[in-house]
Amino acid sequence: ITGFALLIWVVYLLLSPARVEALNRLKDIWLQNGSEAGTLVLNLDEFPSYTLEPTEKGGVNLTLIGVKGTPKVQERIISDSTGMLATSMKASTTMVISLRFKKPVRLVEQTWVPQKRDLFLRLYWPRPEQKVRRHKKGPVAIKRVRIGKGKGFTRIVMDLNEKPFWFVYCNDRSHLGIRIPQGSPLFPIPFSRRIKRIGRLTVSNSKGFTSLNIEALSPLTLFQVFWLELGNRLVLDVYDPEVKPVPMASILPKDFGLPLKQEGVREKAPNKDRIPDPFKPFQVDILKGQEAQPAKVVKKIIKPLPPPPDHKTKPKTSRPLSKQELLAYGRILGAYNFKEYEKGVRLIDAFVKKFPQSPLLEKVVFMKGDFYLSLLSLGDQKRLPSTLNSYRKAIQRFPHSDRVPFAYLKMARASRLAGDYYGAMSFLNLLTERYKDERVMPGVYLERALVYAKLRLADKAFQDFNTILRRFPKCPESTEARFGIAKYLHNRGLYQEAEKWLDEIDKTHPEFPLQYPEFYGLRARNDLYLKHFKRARRFFLAALNLGDATEPMEMILTRIGDTYLHESNKEAAKKIYAFVVTHFPDSEAVSIAQLRLADLSSGVEKFKKLHERYGDSPLGELALLKLANVYFRSRAYDKAMDTLKELVVRPPKDEAGKAARALFVQACGKAIKQAYDEKRYDACVQIYEKYKALVGDKLETRAKLYVAESLFQMGDPDQALLVLGPFDPDGLSSELRPRYVMVFAEALKARGQQGKAIQLLMKERGRVKQKGRKIRLSLLLADLYRDSAKPAKALPIYEEIVQTRSDLSTRELAKAWLEIGKIQNQMRHIKEARRALEICISLTGTDERQKETRLSALLEMAKTYRSEGNPSEASRILENILKEGYGPDGEYYWDLKFRLAQCYEQLGKMEKAKALYKEVGDEGPSILQARAQMRLGSIMLNDQLKTLPHWPELASK
Repeated sequence: ITGFALLIWVVYLLLSPARVEALNRLKDIWLQNGSEAGTLVLNLDEFPSYTLEPTEKGGVNLTLIGVKGTPKVQERIISDSTGMLATSMKASTTMVISLRFKKPVRLVEQTWVPQKRDLFLRLYWPRPEQKVRRHKKGPVAIKRVRIGKGKGFTRIVMDLNEKPFWFVYCNDRSHLGIRIPQGSPLFPIPFSRRIKRIGRLTVSNSKGFTSLNIEALSPLTLFQVFWLELGNRLVLDVYDPEVKPVPMASILPKDFGLPLKQEGVREKAPNKDRIPDPFKPFQVDILKGQEAQPAKVVKKIIKPLPPPPDHKTKPKTSRPLSKQELLAYGRILGAYNFKEYEKGVRLIDAFVKKFPQSPLLEKVVFMKGDFYLSLLSLGDQKRLPSTLNSYRKAIQRFPHSDRVPFAYLKMARASRLAGDYYGAMSFLNLLTERYKDERVMPGVYLERALVYAKLRLADKAFQDFNTILRRFPKCPESTEARFGIAKYLHNRGLYQEAEKWLDEIDKTHPEFPLQYPEFYGLRARNDLYLKHFKRARRFFLAALNLGDATEPMEMILTRIGDTYLHESNKEAAKKIYAFVVTHFPDSEAVSIAQLRLADLSSGVEKFKKLHERYGDSPLGELALLKLANVYFRSRAYDKAMDTLKELVVRPPKDEAGKAARALFVQACGKAIKQAYDEKRYDACVQIYEKYKALVGDKLETRAKLYVAESLFQMGDPDQALLVLGPFDPDGLSSELRPRYVMVFAEALKARGQQGKAIQLLMKERGRVKQKGRKIRLSLLLADLYRDSAKPAKALPIYEEIVQTRSDLSTRELAKAWLEIGKIQNQMRHIKEARRALEICISLTGTDERQKETRLSALLEMAKTYRSEGNPSEASRILENILKEGYGPDGEYYWDLKFRLAQCYEQLGKMEKAKALYKEVGDEGPSILQARAQMRLGSIMLNDQLKTLPHWPELASK
C-alpha cells in the first residue's frame, strides 16, 4: 500500500462524521512477544479509529487517528528491550506505531475489552512448515467473494489472482474494512449483500483500490483477518456479539493502565514554557545595534541551577572513599581522558562488580553510557543498542538521580548520530513532557533542532534555535544555536544577515570555530556569495586544516580555486583545479574542476553571453556552435551535444547549421568511444540509443563497433548484429577492417552460428595485411574449428600461429600451445602433445594471471601419461597440483579429482579411489557426479562379488 493511499484514507477518517470530536488518549501500551505470535495491547479512553498495514519485511504499521500519547506510553517505548516497538507522529493527532518483527504477518486478530478499554491486536506469523510467497507490487483482481457461516462466526473469503498488499481499517466498532490495490474486473463490482446477524457487506472500487466494507448491526468485539497461500485467499472472520474473547490479561504487567507514578518527576511547567505561536521564520533584529552583544532577553529568566558534575570533578560522597575505590575510579577517568573508551567500559564493569555499595556507583553506572556514546560519536553506529541499554539500566537502577534527564538527552543524541531520528524524537518528547529544568531544556531544544535539520524541517529547527536564545541566552548551547540560525539564513540566501550572526560568534566566542570546524566552511561559503574572495579563501584553508567534515577535501579545494578565479588569477585557479583532477579522479568535485579548466582555456562565458544576446540569429547560432566546440575540445561531449541539440533538430539553414550537425555526430562518436574506453558498456549503449534518431546513418562505423562490442560484453549478440547491420566491410580503412571482421565473427560465434563465422573468417583473413591483426583472426578461426569438433583443421592454424610468437602476448601464446597439446593428445600423438604442453607450462611460469592455463596444461599432461599406460606418473602430477593449494574454487578442481580417482583405480589403490569417487559424487558437478557414482558402484559391486565362495574359480576362468 503506498504511503499516499494511506494518507488519503487517514484524511477520510479524520473528516468522517463518526470521528469522535475529543482527542482520544493512548494511556498505556504493551508488546508481548511469543513463539507463534506477538500481542500488542493498547489502553485508551475509547475505541480508536485506526488502519493496520502489514509490511513486506515483517511486522505491521498501526496508524491511530485522533489519538495523542501520554508520558506513560513514552516510558514504555523507552524501556522496551525487544527493539521491535517504535512510535512516531505524522500529525498532531495521528500516531504511527511500528512493530518491527523479522517475520511476515499471516493473521491479525482484534479483540476489544470495553470494561478495561483495552485493545488487543494479536499478530501471528507463518508456521515453520508453511511456505511464504512475496506480495505482488501492483494491482490484484478479486475473482469472487464467498460468505459462509461457522460456529459463532461469519466467514468472508476473497479469492484473488495474486497475493496483494492489504490493510485493515476501522472507523469505529461498527465499521470494518479491508483494502487492496484494484486490478482487472474479474468479479462484478460494486457488490452489496446483507449478512444475517452481522450487517451489510459491500465491495467497491475507488481511487485505484478495492475495498471490502462491513457496516455492523451492533458493535464488533472480535474479528480476525488472515491470508491463505493455498488458493490465494484473503479471509475475514467476524464473530457474533455473544462470543466472549479468550482472556489475555495475564500477559500484562501489574501496572498496565495505571497512571504513571509522579515520585521524582518534576511538575509540568505552565504554558509560558511552551514555544510561542504563531512562528516567525527569523528575527535578525536581535543583533541590531549590538553586534558584539548576546541576543536580547525578552522575558525574565530564572537563574540557572549549577550544572551536574562532569567527569573531571571529584564527586561529593557520603563516606570517605577507600584507596582501592579511588584507584579504580582514577583508572576510569584516565581511560576517558585518553579516549580509551572500550577499556573504560571494562573498567566500569569491574568497578560495579567489586564495589556494589560505593558512593561513586551512581556516577560510574551513568558514565558507562557516556563511554559508549563517545564510541558512537567516532562513527561506530553499531554501538547504538549498547549505548541505549547502558543508559536504560542506569535509569532503572537510579530512577531518582539528577542524571536521569541528562541520560535521556544523551540517548536522543545517540539516536541522532546513528540516524534514528524518530527514535531521538521519542526521547526528546519524553523530556519536554516530564522535565522543565533549565539545565536540561537548552540541550533538549538544541538536540531537537539538530534532528529537525536532519529531517529537512528547517523552519522547525530555526524555531528551536530561536527559543534557546530567547529563554536561555547565557547557556552553553546558545553559541551553537546562533550557528544554527546563521546556517538557516545562509541556506535561505540571506547572506548579509548570516554574516552578522557569524561575526557575533567569532567575536564573542572565539573558541567555537576551533571546536566546530564547519563554522569556517560555512563562513567561507557565505563570503564567497558576498564576493569577499580573499577572506573566503582564508576561511576555506582554515576549514581544510581543521578537518571540516561537511564537505570533502577536494570540494573545498575546488572552492579555493573558485576564489582565485573570481579574482581573475587564472594561473592559480588552474593549478588548484588541475590538482583536484589529478589527485581525486573519482570524486564529485572532478566534474566541477574539469568544467572550470575548460572555461579557463576556452572562454565559455563569452560565447554564452553572445548567444543570450543574439538568440536564434546567425550570430547567436555561431556563438552556440563555438560554445559546443569548446565543450568538445575539453572532452565534455555530452554538454556539446546538449548545446547543439536545438540546432540539430531543425533543418540546417546555412553552413553553421551543417557544421553543427557534423560536430554533433562527431561528439556522439567520441562520447561512445569515451564510455567504451572507460568500460562503461551500459553508458555506451545508452548514448547510442538516445541519439541514434538524430545522427541517423551518419555515425561512423568505428563508433558502431564500440556499441556492438559493448552489447557483446553485456551478453546481447543479437542486438550487436542489429547495430552493425548487414556485413559490409568495403570502404573501411585497412586499420578498421580487421576489427570490424573480428567483432562480427565474435557476435556470430556468441549467437551459435559457428559455420557462418568460419566462412567469414576464411574469406576475410587473406585480405588483412597487418600481421598482428591477421594472427588474431587466425586464432579466432582455430578456436571456432576446435569448438566445431574439427581438430584436424584447427591444428595447422594453431601451429602456424605459434611460429609468429613475436606478434602475440605470452598469455595468447601459452593458450595456443595448450590447444596444440590437447589436439595432439586427442589424436594419440603423445610425444608431440607432451612437447607442446611442456612449452605451455614453461611460458606460464608462476604468473598468477595464467594459473588456470598452467593447471589445464598439467591436467592434459597427466592425461598423456594415462593414455600411455603410466597411471603412476599421471597420479603424481595430479597430486602435486592439489599440494600446491588448488581448491574447490578452481575451474578444473572436480575434473582433477575424478581423474586422480581413475589413476588410483588403475593402480589398484581402491580405498583412495573410492574416497575420491564418493567426494566427487557428493559434491562435484552433476555430470561428474553421475560418472563418479557409476564407478563407485562398479567397484563396490566387484568387492561384493569377491566375497562369494566360488568367486576365485569364476575369476580364474
